[in-house]
Amino acid sequence: MTSADTICFSHGKESGPWGTKITALAEIAMKRGFTVVSIDYTGEPDPDARVRKLCREYRRSAGYIQQVP
Repeated sequence: MTSADTICFSHGKESGPWGTKITALAEIAMKRGFTVVSIDYTGEPDPDARVRKLCREYRRSAGYIQQVP
């Protein structure tokens, strides 16, 4: 699996990681062979921390790193 095979959904601040739109889009993507990641930012109001989490989760899902501190 490479990063080109992974779709990462990053929802808005007020929505959840598996809302209606993301769930529908993820279903289409998975049927086409993509890995789907949707980041959960619940309880993380700091924008910089949210970006760091997005980067960590994407790298993990794309197989770039084995463990994320």
